[in-house]
Order: sequence, then C-alpha cells, then structure tokens
Amino acid sequence: MKTILAVLLLAELLAPTLPAQTDSTWQPPPLKIARRPDVISQQEILATNDAKDAYELVRRLRPSFLIVRATGSGGRTRPVDLLVWVNGAERGSLETLRTIPAHAVLEIRKLSAADAVTQYGKDQNGVILVRVATGSPP
Repeated sequence: MKTILAVLLLAELLAPTLPAQTDSTWQPPPLKIARRPDVISQQEILATNDAKDAYELVRRLRPSFLIVRATGSGGRTRPVDLLVWVNGAERGSLETLRTIPAHAVLEIRKLSAADAVTQYGKDQNGVILVRVATGSPP
C-alpha cells in the first residue's frame, strides 16, 4: 500500500512539469541530422529552406568547401579554384554553383585533390560534386 501511495505522490508531483497532450505549444525535439564534413546531405538541404542556389547552400552549410589553398614554390600558399561536376559531367568553376537552384540539389560532396586525381584522372585542386534531381538545370 505504501508503494502505491509513493507512486501516486510522485506522479502528482511530476504532472505539472510534463507537457499535456492537449497543449498546442508543445513540440517534439528536432531530429538530429547526420553531418559529414565532406557531404551536404539532402536532409541538411531540406532543412535550409531559404537558400536560393547551390553556392548559398555550400556557403551556409560547409564554408570550408570554398576554401582551398595550393602550396607553391617556397612554401607559399595561393588560392585556387575548384572544378564543379554536376551529375557526373564537368561544368566549370565555383560560379557554376550559382546557376543551380537550391530546390533541385539532392547532395553536394567535396573531393580532395588526391581523390579527384584518383577518380577523374586529371590534375585538379579538388572537385565539388553536385547531384541534382533528373531534369533540373544546368
């Protein structure tokens, strides 16, 4: 009998702190989105609903994708440009990202210079791979 009274008392004490099911202001906690340093996933893209193009998505979600430095003679670093590939086809420089509407992007992936040479056989400073929905520009 004491156990039942203790449980009822505990339930009565906790009741004001628990959200009522009829409370319209209570919302479930946001879902955790898996985040990888080399990939911007479709979940992240969908959560960023006010970006207008792929460049803005990258700038907001992985600004490190846009910063690449090549080492020149004497150990000096210089900024370099990356190549952008869209659905497996080479499209040009980073400015290409500005032509891809954010709503069409399914995934954005960054390859290092070494991975780009291995995968595409070209001496590149790195590659940004963009996967867009079929029928989307460019």
